Formats: sequence, structure tokens, C-alpha cells
Amino acid sequence: IKEPSESSLEFSFASKCRKILILVPGVAFTKTGKRLGHGKAFYDCFLSKLPSDKKIIKAGVCFSFQITEDIPSEKHDILMDIIFSI
Repeated sequence: IKEPSESSLEFSFASKCRKILILVPGVAFTKTGKRLGHGKAFYDCFLSKLPSDKKIIKAGVCFSFQITEDIPSEKHDILMDIIFSI
């Protein structure tokens, strides 16, 4: 999966959109929105720079076996708003 470029951090079009859905992959998720990535913090850095309004929905995408009861997290980790699994 290609990662967004630095220029994609500019969300000037966000004011024209009603809602924006960002699909975020991960190694594991919890039902409460915690996400375990590959340890490079790329998505946490990217998501922390987004506007904090309600127009942006952060959705974790995974298989059902990747959902677990709990995973380690730190205060800089960004929670998902919703988890999609199959």
C-alpha cells in the first residue's frame, strides 16, 4: 500500500466536502478503536495533523481475526472512529 505524500497533508478541499473517510490499515485493532501498526508511527503522525472537526472519519480496516481485546498504546496513538472487518 502506497503511503500518502507530505503534500497530501493539505486538506483545503475539506471545507467543500460534507465528510471525509480515511481508511487506515493495521496489524491489530480493539473494539474501542485502538490500533497497532508496524511501529513507524506514520499513520499517527499523518492523522494528528488533520483538522479536528467532525468531517473526518478515521476507519480501521482489517480481518476479524485482527480484532483483539486489548493492545498496548501510548498517549500519542490516534484512536479510530470505527473499525471495518470481514
